[in-house]
Amino acid sequence: MVVRIDPTPEHLSIIILNAIKEHHRQLGVGSLALVLKGSKSKLLQNRRLYESKFFGALFYYPTTVIGNFVKQLVEKGMIKTVLVTGNPYFLPLLELSSEGKVILKSKTDIELEIKRDIKQVKLNESIKETFRIFSETKDISKTAAERNLAESTIWTHLVSLVKLEQLLPRDVVSEDKIKLILEKKNALNTFRLKELKEILPEDISYEEIKCVLAGENAE
Repeated sequence: MVVRIDPTPEHLSIIILNAIKEHHRQLGVGSLALVLKGSKSKLLQNRRLYESKFFGALFYYPTTVIGNFVKQLVEKGMIKTVLVTGNPYFLPLLELSSEGKVILKSKTDIELEIKRDIKQVKLNESIKETFRIFSETKDISKTAAERNLAESTIWTHLVSLVKLEQLLPRDVVSEDKIKLILEKKNALNTFRLKELKEILPEDISYEEIKCVLAGENAE
């Protein structure tokens, strides 16, 4: 059974360092990010990495963000990258540095910044304007009022922005709701909106479910 660790910000570095300790010289940055995301990538399937107890431990975050968490720990000297003889993937693998081992043993948290890789994405002018206003207001009703658009249209724009990794689901939906939606999605092993809506509390809307699922596909 996969044990999911609640990915609160103060636990991020501890989760990542423990995962590297568990998978000593087995994973590179990209594959570790996929494991922590809980990806259904064929790479993980072929290596049975879905059996890792850290599989999905940071399922709230896109893989690019998780990869940047790992890179920050490398930059801070907590993690080392090494080339291992016989590694069939010819990529640097991860191990804890001596400093990382000390930090992990003391359970000292290392602050990590959410960094998104900048993608060259094309947004139409309407979505750009929604993005600009929502980034300021953090409020869907206010954004809709300022844009003189229906809230359903604003939700459509926000879901698109999550898919393109310009926003995180947590920028739009509360973390309690995200956690519940993903728990039910994983329990049913489905992305079907109707099935999920039927078993979720009434105060969780179709739009919120769409937004969270869009984040799941942002890999």
